[in-house]
Amino acid sequence: MKRSTFYIFVGLILSLGVFSSCGKRKAKDGRTDTPTSGTIKFASDESFSPIIEEEIQTYQYRFPHTHLLPIYTDDNTGMQLLLDQKVNLFFTSHALKKGEDALLRGKGPIPAVFPIAYDGIASLPIVRIPIHVSLSMTLSVC
Repeated sequence: MKRSTFYIFVGLILSLGVFSSCGKRKAKDGRTDTPTSGTIKFASDESFSPIIEEEIQTYQYRFPHTHLLPIYTDDNTGMQLLLDQKVNLFFTSHALKKGEDALLRGKGPIPAVFPIAYDGIASLPIVRIPIHVSLSMTLSVC
């Protein structure tokens, strides 16, 4: 009898421990956004607004529980928002300067800077092509 009471008591304690650890925990820094849910605020150069708007529509269609809030601003203000850690992502047309990089490294995680796309001009000569030849061309932009 004592053994069965002991086993029941141990089983209840283990069950209580398992069920109490299943709750959602908040991040230590208070952020509740994840890549697939929550509200994500980021800064972007004003010149990228058409591209960013298209990307937002696509991303929110794929992840409906995510709300993206872009802040369209100039490079200097966007960099200041990033340095003040008011945003965690900044789309700009230039790389970080040495001073900006050093400030960001001192404030927290190491920044990752990488190019998304390159711009340029394409020059296509006019070539006479016989009718029986078909030409297919695809242009993709990141």
